[in-house]
Order: sequence, then C-alpha cells, then structure tokens
Amino acid sequence: MKCGKIIGVGKTASIYEYEKDKVLKLFNQGYPYEAVEKEYHNAIAIRDMDFAKPRVYELITYENRNGIIYGRVDGESLLDWVIRTGDLHECATCMAKVHKAIIKNKVSNVPNYKDFLRNQIQKASLTLDKQQEVLHMLNKLPDGNTL
Repeated sequence: MKCGKIIGVGKTASIYEYEKDKVLKLFNQGYPYEAVEKEYHNAIAIRDMDFAKPRVYELITYENRNGIIYGRVDGESLLDWVIRTGDLHECATCMAKVHKAIIKNKVSNVPNYKDFLRNQIQKASLTLDKQQEVLHMLNKLPDGNTL
C-alpha cells in the first residue's frame, strides 16, 4: 500500500491518508522503535475500552520508517474548535466528560505511570532537595489500575 497525502504533522511523527477509513502514523527517521512499539501495545491494551478513540490495526515499517495504522477519525480538533468559538467553559466540560469516561476503565499489562513519573523526575533539572520533595509527594499517591 502507498501513503496518500499528509494530513497532520507532529513532533515525532506525521499522519498520512492510508487506506479507506485508515491513516498511517509514520514516525520520524531515527525515532526509537521501542517507543513506537510501546505506543502500539498501549493502543492494543485500550482498544476494547468504552471511550472514543481511533482503532489500532497494525505496526508496520514503511520506507525505512516505523509506523502504526489507525482508524481515520474526521472532525475538528478541540483546539481548533476553541479558537473558532472561544468557549473555554464548553471545552473544559467536554474534556471532563472524556476524562470521566477514560478513568472508569481498569487497565493491566501497561507500564506503571508512577514509575514513568519517577524516572522523569529523576532526570529533571531539579536540586536534590526539590527532587526528593517531589518524589516524596509521588510516593504518597495511591496505587491503582485505572487508565
């Protein structure tokens, strides 16, 4: 299959039309394969959960770049909608509804987010005292299995 026109560009990847009702998220050359694979496995882990998201299909290599085939979702981005309408209250309401739908789901077989945060805090440019303070706050947060 050949990529169609580019329909989005981000920091780590570009999105291309792919097949009918599908897109290809093609990661930048040199982007770590482990990160692409992690995104793919996370998408697999949540695919049957009850909230709106694009369907994940396949992890592929295309022209020496790694990519993930997703279902195409047409519509206006929330950012574009807010810029167009200026309705921050309705934007916050929409985001809260999505958040509530997501956190109703239990998840397993995905990395622990507190471990991820701990790693990021340890890499951050903080004084040792500040780092210890933030890590202490993180350690006090409850563990759980919600998405």
